[in-house]
Amino acid sequence: MKKIALIILFFIIQLNKLFAQERINFSFIKRIQEEIALHKNVKSVEKSYFNLIFNKHYYINTNLPNFQNKNGLYFPKGFGSYKSFLFFLSQKHLILSIEPQVFNSNEYEYFLPVKEKTFSVLNDVPLEAGSNNNYLKNLGFVYKNNYLSLGYGNWNQWWGPGIHNSLVLSNNSKGYNHFFISSGNWKKIANIIDYKVKYSSSSAFRNQRNFKYFLTNFDIELKLRNIEFGLTKHIVSGGRDIHWNSNDAIFVHITKKNINYWTTINDFYVSYNNNPTGLRIFFEYAVPRGFFAHNELYYDNSNAINLGFRKYGAFGNNNLLFGFEYARLLQGTFYNTIATSNWYDEKKYNYMSYRERRWGPHGGTDSDDILSFFGYNGNHLTLLYSLNFERHGVAFNFPPETKFEYVFSISFKKDHLSLYLEYENEYFEHYGFVDSNKNVWNEEFESGSIQRTKTLLFSIEYRLF
Repeated sequence: MKKIALIILFFIIQLNKLFAQERINFSFIKRIQEEIALHKNVKSVEKSYFNLIFNKHYYINTNLPNFQNKNGLYFPKGFGSYKSFLFFLSQKHLILSIEPQVFNSNEYEYFLPVKEKTFSVLNDVPLEAGSNNNYLKNLGFVYKNNYLSLGYGNWNQWWGPGIHNSLVLSNNSKGYNHFFISSGNWKKIANIIDYKVKYSSSSAFRNQRNFKYFLTNFDIELKLRNIEFGLTKHIVSGGRDIHWNSNDAIFVHITKKNINYWTTINDFYVSYNNNPTGLRIFFEYAVPRGFFAHNELYYDNSNAINLGFRKYGAFGNNNLLFGFEYARLLQGTFYNTIATSNWYDEKKYNYMSYRERRWGPHGGTDSDDILSFFGYNGNHLTLLYSLNFERHGVAFNFPPETKFEYVFSISFKKDHLSLYLEYENEYFEHYGFVDSNKNVWNEEFESGSIQRTKTLLFSIEYRLF
């Protein structure tokens, strides 16, 4: 009965279309270009079509494999390439996609301090040899009609208004298999409020003890004129010696079965979006097990924030843009005396990772991240320059890991062809937490503490049909 009630609920809500091909293999620069299209009031047209897109990525990397939010692409020390063909079919009631991918690389040996536990799944840690990068990505189907959209696939997902960080769900790891039911694009209520609704549940993950666990999400977004509000609740369930299967996980938001054993994350955001002026201002807040994790005195002992702004058409020039973003995921002030409900630090959930990479914020537990960027966007050419400062293990160790990097990106789009060139220069101190207090005061560094990485990535995307 509960299954039937859930389906009826979504039928009652007036649901419609779902998917946008632009959400496949999306990246930082694509996200920028998508928002610029909104600023310039460029509207996409829904129609039936078939696409066959060739993708090729060439890279050279001198050290750490530290790109983030690249849809699970992995660039180890050395050089190599990815090659794939994306088949994408969109019809009135059906969407199908599949992208076979092949990875070729010449990897070189690392001499790095070993990172353990929650820090072992950060993007700068080399993947184990068994990690397979030859696989079928973006594999799935969607059925849609005038009332709802149902789908199953391993597409990447993203939640929230950030373009560099998401507090709960990003495209940092490879896409995992999941089922969803969704309203898709924005719908209207009485021509006043726009809304979107989505409910999704993953296929089973496996932890080190071979127990199954699942990620189940309920999202709702509302928009009133220039104000946008979003609320999502994520439940990560299973992972221990309790009988638990996919049916239990799918309906855990309704049944609340064994809820005290699972990790629950509440995340909300509010965003001011003024398309005519190209201004975006946002604030996102996330906390586990309700908005007061312990009690009123220690409500801030386990939370995370992400805030920032983006401005398109800056300084009176329609082609200039700049922005800022700050994500804070530090352990609480009182974590030493009161247990911190840290949803990024659960061993039984492989530290919230899939295939050794976090599905949520790439900085992970006990981190913060500051990004600033500026650039130019023309009809065919986009130039972006960004500066990024990131810390890991701020409360865990003194000194924490600190990383500073700058990235220069170029995108050229003409007809069916898109070219991307990205250069990243990264400087790391206290890598692997090998330094101690005395190293800081004596201005010394232990072996392996300082890491430098330069990476060049060149991508080709060509639409054959």
